Amino acid sequence: MNITEAFAAHARSRPNHAAVEDGERIVTYAELEALADCAAANLLKEGIARGDIVALALPDSIEHVALLWALARIGAAAFPINMDLLRSENEVGLGGHQLKSVIVAQDAPTALLTTNVTLLKNLFVPVGNSELPAAAAGGRQPLCCVQSSGTTGTPKTFVKNHAQMIASFHSETPSLCWTAEDRYLALIRLSFSASSRNCLAALFAGATIILDHSKTADELNRAIRDRRVTVTTMTPLHLRPMLAYAAGNATCYPLLRSLRVVTAAITAEELALARERLTPNVVIVYGANKLSWISVASPADQDAYPGTVGLPVPGVEAEIVDHDRQPVPPGEVGLLRLRSDCAATGYLDDPVADARNFQDGWFYPMDLATINDDGYIFLKGRADDLISVDGIKFYPVETEAVLLRHPAVRDAAVFGWPHPLQGQVTVAAVTTDAPVTRRGIKAFCVRHLAPYKVPRIIMLLDEMPRTSTGKILKRRLKEKLRQKIAERRAKF
Repeated sequence: MNITEAFAAHARSRPNHAAVEDGERIVTYAELEALADCAAANLLKEGIARGDIVALALPDSIEHVALLWALARIGAAAFPINMDLLRSENEVGLGGHQLKSVIVAQDAPTALLTTNVTLLKNLFVPVGNSELPAAAAGGRQPLCCVQSSGTTGTPKTFVKNHAQMIASFHSETPSLCWTAEDRYLALIRLSFSASSRNCLAALFAGATIILDHSKTADELNRAIRDRRVTVTTMTPLHLRPMLAYAAGNATCYPLLRSLRVVTAAITAEELALARERLTPNVVIVYGANKLSWISVASPADQDAYPGTVGLPVPGVEAEIVDHDRQPVPPGEVGLLRLRSDCAATGYLDDPVADARNFQDGWFYPMDLATINDDGYIFLKGRADDLISVDGIKFYPVETEAVLLRHPAVRDAAVFGWPHPLQGQVTVAAVTTDAPVTRRGIKAFCVRHLAPYKVPRIIMLLDEMPRTSTGKILKRRLKEKLRQKIAERRAKF
């Protein structure tokens, strides 16, 4: 089926139910369908056809949501991108993927784009009485074009189809399921594919999407309470300010039945505070753009298996293998591999990455993990992050965990750096909440780590470079260190 057939069914059965709320503006399912139909007719007039890839470089708005519906209806694939980075096609990985058009807001910079540019407002001009054709076939028809976060290397692009997306909705556990009465606060911008996916899931269930424009923790607190939010997803970038804010305020959210925290390095202490100060209904979610949700840890799972990211969701098979891709015993660290009808099957125009990440029906996210006897997954780091000092190999998660226990350290990221004698040395980038010296941080590590795991180089930063979901971009940290080394050499 075409995913929009479910959206249209809600417009017929519950036409007056709120579909999207943006501040004081509220559109019902019937009104959202009318907006989507108008946009679909104008897209067809613009020459957008089934199978085309259309980039959306847009701020969050009701029209943005309507465009997701409209593009899916005519069989085109939406490619959400960060409008703040729209300076050139190559910079955001748009080149080479046969983009038909880039839809932008009126004030978006477009001078360096060679692809056809369409203004958002032109897609919502009434088109008269022209009759739209029936919704395009779904199934394996491309629905969305997605770009990986590129935390350790160049972002890669892949396509997901209607069948894969719908399968991911059906694979969700009770902790992740949607109902028609849910009110979903979209904290992550729609330019991030996971947020677009959540909005599609909400529309598929007939729920209400609430677009968030909060700029402070106090505004977000009021939005959750006043908008009667029942479901939201937080990254550490959202969670940490809320935990600090909640320390002196009554911010328990009794209506929040599912606070989904994505696994981008929140500590056990932060998780405990979230369940204490915000809602007891905190679930840890581990996912990948290529597959959607992989596993989920309910509050009961968190109590029984501290540190777990939970059990695989229904429809996802998980295994741990060695570097020869052979299964290892429970509890042993190795490469995680996944198999699911929800997973993408390859990248666009990248056979090298295909051979690395997609093999024999399995998807390899290149995460290191263990699975215990009861099937619970524990993440241990990235395969790309392996550090070798004097021939001794280890993963940065061990050093990062110690650094995060330092009372002054807020964030930490560890990676290896080439050394002519030792192969590599350990480098740590940290941000702090209190005055501290590099010598003090190193002394702390010496007390808790083997010598080869102690950072030889410590970078004190004001902020970590991150993706829109809070993942630290280690490739940017390496670029920063490379620049500092070059500047130092230039002085001598």
